[in-house]
Amino acid sequence: MKTFGYCQPHPSEVISGDAWATLPGEKGTRVVVVDGAGHGEHAAAAASLALKSLSESSREPLAHALERCHRALHGSRGAAVSVVEIIGDKLEFAGVGNVDCRLVTPTSEHRLMPQRGIIGVVLPSIRPLTMPFGSPDWAVLLFSDGINQRFKAGWSEIVADPAQFVVDAVQEWGRQTDDATVVVTVSGEH
Repeated sequence: MKTFGYCQPHPSEVISGDAWATLPGEKGTRVVVVDGAGHGEHAAAAASLALKSLSESSREPLAHALERCHRALHGSRGAAVSVVEIIGDKLEFAGVGNVDCRLVTPTSEHRLMPQRGIIGVVLPSIRPLTMPFGSPDWAVLLFSDGINQRFKAGWSEIVADPAQFVVDAVQEWGRQTDDATVVVTVSGEH
């Protein structure tokens, strides 16, 4: 399993309000994408604070980690946060805000929906979703709302060169009005 990500700041900024990380999880590896509200320095500060909190709570259950992150971001701009924990042949997903998640296999694509809210401002009851991969070959995509919602990614284009895929996806599908981030985790030797 390997993870690749690419963040591009808003065209008028030098720093991105989006951030991503891989962390050791409670039962597996966690992949996190954070989109600080807005863009620029204050959004980057919120994203950094969120990653720090999620790193410190990475071995807690997903719901607890997001609740802790919410408390840490109280008084900041807030952020959209989605977390996927990869555990053997399944994933666990939890998200608040507008960081989307998709599970792609050679024969299917599933969209995992984050809950409405903003970490640090409005927190819903966190209800993580567990889903089997359904295939030994899979890719998990996380992307911020700086990526056009019509974004499409087929299995073959993802696995041909995942490191280049994330760069190309941001450049092709990124909006000129926001920071844009795409992160992909792929199974096996891809």
